[in-house]
Amino acid sequence: ENVEAYTASPSVRDQVRTQLEALGFSVQHVSPLSIAAKATPEQLENAFDGQLEKIENPNQSVSAWRWSKSPKIPSELSDKVDTVVLPQPTKILSSG
Repeated sequence: ENVEAYTASPSVRDQVRTQLEALGFSVQHVSPLSIAAKATPEQLENAFDGQLEKIENPNQSVSAWRWSKSPKIPSELSDKVDTVVLPQPTKILSSG
């Protein structure tokens, strides 16, 4: 019912995409409601001043990750981004 309230305009989506790419993120998909991007753990932690924690699960070939220190939206994105979500399971890129 209120989905339209969370829909970003094309110009806002472009601004966020540009800012994420400037932070070194690889933007994979942009929609009116979300942006999917790839980044290393270090990039995520630095960009969002958070701490990631790996959740061990021996039955999965891909690891799950969560924020052990909640992310903070940087000031340059705070009027455009509501939250940062890690899909599960998540494949984290290596920094090497």
